[in-house]
Amino acid sequence: MGSWNVSINGNDTAADLCSEYTCAFYYYKDVNEALKRIDEYVRKHICDESDEEEWCNYFYSLADFMWKKGILTEEIKNQTIN
Repeated sequence: MGSWNVSINGNDTAADLCSEYTCAFYYYKDVNEALKRIDEYVRKHICDESDEEEWCNYFYSLADFMWKKGILTEEIKNQTIN
């Protein structure tokens, strides 16, 4: 993973995932279905909870993306904060 600044999207993982979020939320109109598909993709191709740094990059960038789009769920918000 590369990092170029300390912002939420200032690393390769978060930057790459932003395009995945855009596609998933466009294709799957239901937020919960999009979240399910994103989670499956991340677990299969990027990381799981055992890689704490990458997992945080995933969750923080997901919450940031959803917040900016006005679709942040309480579940994602709570998981990100905790």
